[in-house]
Amino acid sequence: MFLFIIADIRGQVSGTIKDQNGIALPYASIYIEGSSTGTVSNSEGYYRLEINKKDW
Repeated sequence: MFLFIIADIRGQVSGTIKDQNGIALPYASIYIEGSSTGTVSNSEGYYRLEINKKDW
């Protein structure tokens, strides 16, 4: 009997984007430099970014 386990490891980064005065930045672009992985913050500056293993 053979048992194969394939690990699809992903991570997640989340938070709120703020300016130097602590004010949330709505619709800001967040991305991992050198990859095509990215997202946009919502109207309150909140974002959640799913990260694939290859982008770590």
